[in-house]
Amino acid sequence: MSKGETEETCSGLIYFIWRRSDSRHLFMDDKCRKLLVCFFLVLGIQMIFVFAMVICVLDISLLYCHHQHDYSI
Repeated sequence: MSKGETEETCSGLIYFIWRRSDSRHLFMDDKCRKLLVCFFLVLGIQMIFVFAMVICVLDISLLYCHHQHDYSI
């Protein structure tokens, strides 16, 4: 994804938020809007990674416990 595409995506989201928002005074400054939207995008991506890591850790621990159980039989 190029810089232009990223900015275009951010602009689209900013416009959507601005249209949906009743408190438009919060979104007056264009720079603030871009920072806010990009912050939420980064936060969302990080949450996906955290979720994936939790699933991996649970998978590994379940496999380990299962093997431990097999050995004790």
